[in-house]
Amino acid sequence: MRKYNPLPSAALLCSSACVQCTLVHCFTLRNGGAGSYYPVMLLPYALLLFVADRGFLRRERTMQGLVLVNGGLCLAACLAAVFLGGVTDWMGGLWAVIFCAWLAAYAGRLAQSSPTLFELMLVTDLSLVTLALFTAYLSATGLSVSWCIPIAVGCASSILGTIVFRSGANLGPRSWMFLGTIFAGVLAAVWLLVSFVAAPAGEGLVTLWNWAVKAGQFLLDLLWKFLVFLASLFPAAESGKLPPPDVTQGMGQMDEQIQIDSSLPLILLIILAVGVLIVVFLLLRALGRIRLARVRAEKRPEAVRHRISLLTALRRLLAGWGQWVSRRMWLWKNRDTAMGLYFLLVQRSGPTPWHKLQGETPREFLGRLRDRAAGDPELIQALESLIPAVDQALFAPYTGEELFPKAAFVRRRLGTAVYRGMVRDAGSNLRLRLRGLSSARAQH
Repeated sequence: MRKYNPLPSAALLCSSACVQCTLVHCFTLRNGGAGSYYPVMLLPYALLLFVADRGFLRRERTMQGLVLVNGGLCLAACLAAVFLGGVTDWMGGLWAVIFCAWLAAYAGRLAQSSPTLFELMLVTDLSLVTLALFTAYLSATGLSVSWCIPIAVGCASSILGTIVFRSGANLGPRSWMFLGTIFAGVLAAVWLLVSFVAAPAGEGLVTLWNWAVKAGQFLLDLLWKFLVFLASLFPAAESGKLPPPDVTQGMGQMDEQIQIDSSLPLILLIILAVGVLIVVFLLLRALGRIRLARVRAEKRPEAVRHRISLLTALRRLLAGWGQWVSRRMWLWKNRDTAMGLYFLLVQRSGPTPWHKLQGETPREFLGRLRDRAAGDPELIQALESLIPAVDQALFAPYTGEELFPKAAFVRRRLGTAVYRGMVRDAGSNLRLRLRGLSSARAQH
């Protein structure tokens, strides 16, 4: 199970709020723009929702409590948008309620579980497309590109959230500084694209849109002319006069109908309000039975680094050199014994292809060296006599160091014999390959 990381959730929520803010600007800039409070308040409102939900869910709660917390914040945000500026008509107020309620519901979900990679990629693509289209709109209307600041922040936030989600690591102080630098760099790159690249691209999109509109108008004009031509083929209808209606007959009935219709909307409104209150009450009562486990970001224990002093490092270095010298001296002192000769052969064969393998016994190692010395009968005989001597020196009770009479001969001849065997094997392999190539050519 993937550990919960709050940063991708907060970045996703912030990007969604930036997209909503840009959509409000698209519909209100033509009429002078929205107020100074709404829709910019959607960004801090989304982050406030996430922080409040994270703090609220640090203990085990009910779904009813979470709905009441987010519902209260949503109601406060809607009232502030209405009274502090930004909502000019009932349609704008309806969209403000929808945006605030959607962010409240989304924040409640993201505070409990991390988003998926698909959600992050989808919001990133949506932010980039919104940025391109909104820049085209600003280019067409001649407005300043400073209106693109919210959607630029949304693009940078979504990209940063995707990076953190893909890394899968919890953040420390240095990681926060590094991510802050990355966020500033991405935001600067997006702003440069908006200022120098997206504006010409937006003008190109506007040109394509104008061409599409002209083509549509041309097709509609042709269709209208065709309909007029079809209408001219039918004969004209005969003109006639209808008798005037009797107005005085239904005056009484109309007055009664108007009185009934004036009271009907009020009755329906009262019934609808009572029904909504009953549904909300029943829904909150049902949500009170759902328990929510507390959510806490799991911190991965950081590796503890111990910095040693210079004197301790020098001591360790000198101790390593001393062990290397003492090992060399022991091998030189015992080079003529069976045990010393064995360890000397192991030391010399370390960087070579015939080195001692992991889990290989001394008898197996010396037997492999004996096989590599094919073509030197004296060396093979000396190694065969060395094998039991090494077994006795390593595994039999200690009876004192005994010299191996052929130790100098083995040291002198083994390396040359092994290299000679390697050359002989390489030559035989080369001859086999040449024979295979010649036979293949002969068959063709």
